[in-house]
Amino acid sequence: ASYSMGGLTVDTNTLHVDATNNMIGVNKTDPEASLDIVNESTSNHRTLRLISTSSTSTAAAPYITLFRDSQFIGSGDRIGALYFLGVPQGVQTSSTFAAIEAKILSHITQDGQLEFSIEKTGTSRSGLILNSTEAVFNDDSQNIDFRIESDNNENMLKVDASADQVSIADIDITA
Repeated sequence: ASYSMGGLTVDTNTLHVDATNNMIGVNKTDPEASLDIVNESTSNHRTLRLISTSSTSTAAAPYITLFRDSQFIGSGDRIGALYFLGVPQGVQTSSTFAAIEAKILSHITQDGQLEFSIEKTGTSRSGLILNSTEAVFNDDSQNIDFRIESDNNENMLKVDASADQVSIADIDITA
């Protein structure tokens, strides 16, 4: 371990505490976030692992909490998000391929909203929005079909976005 006025480094770069900028790097000596974890292993190692207790209690499970601690958040404000990024083959920069965002729908009635977005032809598109009054699929009016499978029919209920057509068990009921 080495220590300086600017921080602490353990095992060259396994753990680095940047005391000047209040950041921690795991496998990174120049963290770019409050907690910056890098896993450059080519094997199937976990980057982050949460372990619950061995208790038999039904409440003993790992939790991830995204908490926006502010007195000034209101209707429409984002309170947490998970972004799924990758670097496509032949491209030098990362892209967001999917996202889950939570926001306050109404701070007065304390209603929330969760939106699942997907990347379609290079643009983020709304796939599913869940809130206190509705579930909305394909809010961006893209050519994204919706279907429900049964045991024996993969198109038990289908909404064909490009044809503006609804079918049940492959029978068109739109007409």
